Amino acid sequence: VNGLGGGWTTVVSVPWTASPGNWSLSAVADVDDEVAEYRESNNDRTVALSVVSRADLRVASLTYTVVFDADPAGILSDGDRVRFNATIVNDGSAVHRGLYVRFYEETTRIDQYENGTLADHISISWMNASETRYVEFEYIVAGGPANYSAVVDSDDHVSESNETNNARTVLLNVSGAGHTAGRMPALMGTEIGVTVTGRGYSAPDNDCQVYVVGPSGTVMGTWSYWASTWGTRNLTYVADEEGNWTVVAWCNGGRWDYEILIETTAPNGSSVTYRHSARVGTWSTTAVNYPLVVSGNGSVYTYGSVLEATEGDYLEVVLRTIRYSDGGGSPYVKLRYAETDPGNWNGIWTAAGWAMPYVDQWGERSLRYPLEDNGTWCIDVLYNGRYWEYELIVRIDGVVVGRHHGRVGQDLSFHRYYLVNVSDANFTRYTYDSVIDVPPGTRLRVRVETVGFTDGSRDGHVLVLAPDDRAIRGRSAPVNTWINTTVQDVVLDTSGQWHVRISYDTFVWIYRVVIEVTLPNGTSLSYTHLGHTGTEMACVSMRSTSAARRPRRSAPEGR
Repeated sequence: VNGLGGGWTTVVSVPWTASPGNWSLSAVADVDDEVAEYRESNNDRTVALSVVSRADLRVASLTYTVVFDADPAGILSDGDRVRFNATIVNDGSAVHRGLYVRFYEETTRIDQYENGTLADHISISWMNASETRYVEFEYIVAGGPANYSAVVDSDDHVSESNETNNARTVLLNVSGAGHTAGRMPALMGTEIGVTVTGRGYSAPDNDCQVYVVGPSGTVMGTWSYWASTWGTRNLTYVADEEGNWTVVAWCNGGRWDYEILIETTAPNGSSVTYRHSARVGTWSTTAVNYPLVVSGNGSVYTYGSVLEATEGDYLEVVLRTIRYSDGGGSPYVKLRYAETDPGNWNGIWTAAGWAMPYVDQWGERSLRYPLEDNGTWCIDVLYNGRYWEYELIVRIDGVVVGRHHGRVGQDLSFHRYYLVNVSDANFTRYTYDSVIDVPPGTRLRVRVETVGFTDGSRDGHVLVLAPDDRAIRGRSAPVNTWINTTVQDVVLDTSGQWHVRISYDTFVWIYRVVIEVTLPNGTSLSYTHLGHTGTEMACVSMRSTSAARRPRRSAPEGR
């Protein structure tokens, strides 16, 4: 102060940065005692000051890593899922209240919802002095450059000694779409595996669906769950028609983040994987499409395919349920024989088949049948409900010759046909009405084993008839009890036609019969036949005779 007149007042200020603690601040006038005063005792004044400690929160670093890469080249691309890692440091005193770390894309907050509420991992309940915390947040980035920021205490709930260091920003240059560009190629018969993982959602929690649309526009096998319950789902389809297919992800809620892997496995075993992360919902777009172009391949076993067999071969058909639209429909599988017009399947004779009341009771079932007539046979799969997806396996004489992942129902087609072309055998075989020449005194033994039936509780009948049609021996019992059962053991003591007659009370009984004859000289011969009988066809007979006749047909055992 250069001078001060009587009665004058002046204000003197000195800057000082207070540190936490208790302080005594003093101001002293004429500290060097250079002015003569009539009162020297009032030149100073002291005040006590208590300085409260304050926090200083800052974002020390912000980094990112790609946790789901839509582009195999490793380029940051549209649809990649990025994990942001923020390091939060408190350079000041302890914070005894909750605080948030929030993330922004430019000025838009992107962490507001994670699984329906504010995510726990971006909330910090307290921080000690000099403490460091690490928080992370995942986000699906879009193509183009954008600034991404992490901000601590963005709502200013914590009083800090420095409020200017609460944010840090990183610039991401994201290229265009990766595997989502264009259409994925596939061959007919390709198995399409779809794995979808839910990664977060916003309120309102609502229905999220993944489904496939076929070339005709038919929606097949919709998987529908609320976003909060989606988790990870594995779906499988088969591209069994040529044309444009589409895998669709759809959501009716505010926002659903998901990851999708589409793996295509062609009939030749080659496979390709497509990956993508995306967001659907009313906040953005309600659906994302993943298109596939399916081209034909004549080697694929599918609807209408023709298998080759030989007269007398043993056909086995196995069907296993994969999924269905509702449990109230009834599936039917029938083996049909078209004797005159192979192209006309209306009103033809049904050889055998299953019928179950409801598709949810189907599980896996097998149908076995001897192909005893040449011509075209048809495996007819039908369903009177909306949608039944199944796996079909066809075996001929125990060898798998066809396998197909098929679909049938009101939403698609009521019938699916698979054909078997049966040609003449290049050898004679033992079958219905075959004749065995044996001398009088021959011992006849008959063994019967059930192979299949429509009703196991109904009786099957086996009779041995003498030349005058007298029943010499016989057995009647439910067909589900015939297990390599010896029916007859008689001596053919009268010349003439002897018959073995097999019949069944209802639709179809498929059996294996073994005819064993022991000649008077001790020679034994055995003849085997896979046959069928029932009310849909005439009873069958096999004849033995003591007359001197040659067999009309003979074949290796088992044919």
